[in-house]
Amino acid sequence: MRLTVGRRVGLTFASVLLVVAALGVYGFVSNQLAAARLGETVPAAMDCALAAGEMELYARGAAQVLSGQAAAGTSDLAPIAAARDGFSPRRSAVSSERPRPRRRPRR
Repeated sequence: MRLTVGRRVGLTFASVLLVVAALGVYGFVSNQLAAARLGETVPAAMDCALAAGEMELYARGAAQVLSGQAAAGTSDLAPIAAARDGFSPRRSAVSSERPRPRRRPRR
């Protein structure tokens, strides 16, 4: 059975459309999965960034207290306890919520 030129062109066009549609569906599904994974990790990353920013503020406060004590020539370290008390819970929060990097398989 011989196919006419019109049928061959139609079959080729239909197969190209089928491949394009399959790639479009694949791209749409993979984008949805990537967006879902990203939506899960963004809040945890924001919490870690917020805790890290607060830790930086406490560390700067402690450094200011130490430099102020050094400039005054005293060694009263009682004000640093407040910075330490604010720093410790955030340190544990950052270390427990930190996303673990995925390891790439070796080739």
